[in-house]
Amino acid sequence: MQNLFNHYSERALLVEGVAGSGKSTLIAEEARHCVSGAPTLLMTFSRAGRDVLSAYMQKRGLVSAEQPNLTISTIDGLAHQLLRRLGDERYVLDRDAVVRDLLPQLVEEACEEGFDWAFTAPQINEEHMNALMADLDFFRASRAWEAESADDCEFICEGKLNFDYRFVRRVFYAYDSYRAHWPGPEAGTESLLLDPYVAPAQRTGVFGFRLISEAVFDLLERLASEALDDRYMGGYRFVFIDEFHDTTPLQLAFLFRILSPQARILAVGDRMQNIFAWRGTDTDAVFNTYVQHYSARIIHSLQTYRFGAGLAELASKLTGRQLQSMAKHKTGITTVKGPMANLLPHINPARLSHLAVVCRHGADRVSAAFELFNSSDSSLALAYPLVNTFAASMLVYLYSVRFPRLAPMIKKMDESVLQFLSLPHCLLDEQAKHEIAHKATPGSLRMYLDLHLRGGSVRGEAFSDDMKNALQWWLEQKDPKTGLVAELETFARMSGVFSLGASQHRVLEQTACCSWQGLLQFLSNRQASIEQWPALYARLLASWKTRGGIRFYTVSEAKGREFDEVLVYNAGLGGFCTRGSDDAIERNRFYVAITRAKKSLFLLAG
Repeated sequence: MQNLFNHYSERALLVEGVAGSGKSTLIAEEARHCVSGAPTLLMTFSRAGRDVLSAYMQKRGLVSAEQPNLTISTIDGLAHQLLRRLGDERYVLDRDAVVRDLLPQLVEEACEEGFDWAFTAPQINEEHMNALMADLDFFRASRAWEAESADDCEFICEGKLNFDYRFVRRVFYAYDSYRAHWPGPEAGTESLLLDPYVAPAQRTGVFGFRLISEAVFDLLERLASEALDDRYMGGYRFVFIDEFHDTTPLQLAFLFRILSPQARILAVGDRMQNIFAWRGTDTDAVFNTYVQHYSARIIHSLQTYRFGAGLAELASKLTGRQLQSMAKHKTGITTVKGPMANLLPHINPARLSHLAVVCRHGADRVSAAFELFNSSDSSLALAYPLVNTFAASMLVYLYSVRFPRLAPMIKKMDESVLQFLSLPHCLLDEQAKHEIAHKATPGSLRMYLDLHLRGGSVRGEAFSDDMKNALQWWLEQKDPKTGLVAELETFARMSGVFSLGASQHRVLEQTACCSWQGLLQFLSNRQASIEQWPALYARLLASWKTRGGIRFYTVSEAKGREFDEVLVYNAGLGGFCTRGSDDAIERNRFYVAITRAKKSLFLLAG
């Protein structure tokens, strides 16, 4: 399936391929024939996909930096480049910085305006601010802001938002107004706010900001009042779009707007690999609109070169398509029920370090990493930092305040301290939290804690009543040989840190809870006491290997990758054991997960 533009007369083509059918390879081969003749553009949804295409082209002797006719970019990155060419020099901020430093103020202002309806407002904590930011992303990408009526807006957003669509709509407009008039970062804060992957503006004195994911929206707004000719677009004659199944309606509108009428276009994708509906993607709508807009020819590719006939049969049953394996190797499928210890005998010890563990979401990833570590002799190398999980960071803090005169157990405690202070039970403002965490030592942490337990802070109480009582109890425990698990369980119960009660601000995200359960099991296996924690922390740290360790991915992180050995965690032949309400997306998640495997697929249903 090469030289498609020569084989077909249609201006636009859509290749619908299955996992492992060589979609990205096809683009690279097709583009190789085009680059020498005319400007050629390769686009993807993600940075990871962009890097894959860059590597494929480099293998063919084509490097974009050395080829004036070759451009490789994400769709959002291209929109950002075009905005720069048009003179737009807004700051590009880091998403986490916006969620942490800017969004809470807008939420407070939106709530102060009052409402004519009853709903649950987000709390000012990391979990809820991230959830609200995801809602704003969906509202933008799905083009819900264009809805002609409240009923139409509600229909678009139904079942897709974390918070009431009317509240999200109010914050959306306030957020976009703030983006346009933001005065710029204060001196010395640039490194905390700016997106590290995007070059800053070329001149000082600019104002306004965007996330890189908002560049498409901003460019379309700009193009509503001015034209974009080939001087800006580069006159691309050939356009290739990978990961087309992840394209949002907004991004598709952007492509329609900027691509030359003379361009030949090849889009490749797999309807069954759309797992980003919560981001506003709608694969069926995007594919169908593309075909109608360009009168595009659809080319189906059901052959896979990645895995053997057994896995092809499983994927066929799952998706309702007849996949045909063209692989020269077999793919073994092993299903195991129960704990991780039941699975390990089925994996060749010599191949264990090559294993890739694919999990439905981040919480399962933490559980999988701890369970695998706890089920082994603790000599396993993991490409996952258990020491950076919430539970380990929390225990670093608790150990430090109980033993303030001992030397710090880790060189840099800032991140561990901030993780503990990010709990909704901590009532300090962000400035106070960073002041405590900056160059923290056990002695300084105990000093601040004593002050807060005695009289709060200058701006009020530093902790909730439950957390305050739990911390006071923790400091009163004197026996260093008491069982640590029992002490931690008492502390968690007293503080309410993992309570799933009616107050939403007391619900810690599931990932943190899974790290807590994993750490308690680690400590229980060793009958640990508090005095042993530094040595046990060192064992966790020693397990972290950035090279050569067992890799852990969420499904979205594993997309576009392939591995010889894959373990799909918390799943059986019928899919993941825990599922959301969208059956199609859950099917797609499982399909993506299992089709990362080349030679061995392991399914562990806990």
